[in-house]
Amino acid sequence: MKFAKFKKKSLIALSSLLVLGSLVGCQSNPSEKEETIKVGLVAPLSGAMAQDGKSILNAAQLAVDEVNKEGGINKKKIELVYEDDKGEPKEAASIANKYSSDKDIMAVMGSFSAPCTLAGIPIYNKAKIPMMGPCGSAPALSGSSEYYRKVTPSDLTTGKELSKWMLKDMNYKKAAIIYVNNDYGKGVAESVDNFYKENGGQVVAKESYMPKAQDFGSIITKVKSKNPDIIIMGSFYGDAGAFLKQAHNVGYNPKVAGPTPLLSKSLVDLAGKDAEGIFTIGSFSTNLENEKVKEFAEKYKKKYNQDPSSFAAYSYDATKILIEGIKKGGNDREKINEALKNMGTYTGVTGNTKFEKSGDAEKNLIRFIVKDGKFVEWKK
Repeated sequence: MKFAKFKKKSLIALSSLLVLGSLVGCQSNPSEKEETIKVGLVAPLSGAMAQDGKSILNAAQLAVDEVNKEGGINKKKIELVYEDDKGEPKEAASIANKYSSDKDIMAVMGSFSAPCTLAGIPIYNKAKIPMMGPCGSAPALSGSSEYYRKVTPSDLTTGKELSKWMLKDMNYKKAAIIYVNNDYGKGVAESVDNFYKENGGQVVAKESYMPKAQDFGSIITKVKSKNPDIIIMGSFYGDAGAFLKQAHNVGYNPKVAGPTPLLSKSLVDLAGKDAEGIFTIGSFSTNLENEKVKEFAEKYKKKYNQDPSSFAAYSYDATKILIEGIKKGGNDREKINEALKNMGTYTGVTGNTKFEKSGDAEKNLIRFIVKDGKFVEWKK
């Protein structure tokens, strides 16, 4: 009798354990990975362009974190995966193959340089992956793919606007053009050269240099002998900073202008007082009197302990625009691309962005001058 009672109690206890076990089994396994929407990013995170590449990554991650904090897209978080192309087209192509073979990657951000972007475009095209360029202004990128768009205008546009400012508003009739011998530099040089010659100006010197060049002595000598009113540089801030230092060291203090890649605090850090008076155009500066700009700059500095560059600002807007496309297109690459294609004007920290059929952005370009070590809006 006692044995029967014990057996009955044991069976009840065992049944309870089995029920409890089944309930536990119904609960989600904490080790299971949460379903996400993947976006790939490719940028130079090492090498000569690493500083700009890291700014692009930082700003993209900031934008993603903000959207995820608000609930993500349809309760799914965005997962930003990234790869380092080192500024090398072969690396960019290899990464494009990797991303294209991952069916979970819905879109791609990148790259920084035109050669790297162009290396990836045919591969992304084949996979029908929409691409968003956080920068990239070489004319070769314009109309290069129905799946590629960028938040920056073409060098032909910026070169024209810069030339118009220098020739028409500043009355600098004689220009010397100095440019890096790549797609970006050639695009700026072509645009400036054409505008000056077609509008009554004169190009008195046109000098190129190879990427990673450090010694500008011979170019300085040649340009100085032509006595230009203005030197317009199709360069990056590092090149321009080195040029300015070397020119001032030999007693040559020219007026210098350049497009958006010169719009960087790093230029002032490199050239110091020799950067005073530099003219440049772009869509972002932390010194602009704009609430969106101030809010973004504060958030970026709080997270990364540094001020955002213009490339960071472009990347932030590019990421937010891409996310808007994903919201409308869902988990379908072609629908995302269609949503981006039909997107209206987006207002972000770099102003209004509207895509042309070529994939270039229609943007208002602001005129800046370095004053007391800061890029401030130029006033007549």
